[in-house]
Amino acid sequence: MSKTIYKFHHNENSYIGSTTNLKMRCFAHNQHMKQERHKNIKLYKYCNTEGINDLRPFIEILEVIEEEITKEELREKEQEYLNENKPNLNMIKANRNI
Repeated sequence: MSKTIYKFHHNENSYIGSTTNLKMRCFAHNQHMKQERHKNIKLYKYCNTEGINDLRPFIEILEVIEEEITKEELREKEQEYLNENKPNLNMIKANRNI
């Protein structure tokens, strides 16, 4: 099963995440926002303020990983993108030591 590192981008604001199922992850983001229980309060507040209730039109696929990797390896790869892009809507900040 492929893994995906993705970026939500709207105006000058962005969020980077990773998943093993992008379709289901987008669905989960959207459902959590509708139910007002999104874990990422920064992303939720931004989307709520901007009237965004569906992230899919704003998703850019940064990388698709076909080979088998662990969740930890996927998170390390995501961290590389966080460090490089410095998205402002992520709760976890870029790790400058990686």
